[in-house]
Amino acid sequence: MIISFIVAIPVIALLVWFYLKICPSGTTLKSRLGFETSVLTAGILGCILVSYFSYSTVGQGTDSAWWPVIALIYCFVLIPSILILSAIKYNPNKIIEGIASYDRSLIRETVWTDLKQRRNTRRLS
Repeated sequence: MIISFIVAIPVIALLVWFYLKICPSGTTLKSRLGFETSVLTAGILGCILVSYFSYSTVGQGTDSAWWPVIALIYCFVLIPSILILSAIKYNPNKIIEGIASYDRSLIRETVWTDLKQRRNTRRLS
């Protein structure tokens, strides 16, 4: 349980950084305030609903002491999901360009060339 919290906090921090980085250049916070407010509201409402769900399913049984922990884990999954979806909705072109620039053939060529050079230097020495 503790390991999931230790892993989740840096992941959420990385996704918040990604979300802020994906914003279009030349925009101010004032111009995108409505969108940011809706994302924040969706995150808060989602966490409240997940907490209620967790309390209603786990909070009434023998594991009633664990419902806040389970709700927190649900929120650790929900918050990055909302951030990723809102980043895709806010600026899909930047994400598509990032995915399109990932060219596997270029990586394969680079690795293959590097392996050939290493093999040739071993033969020479």
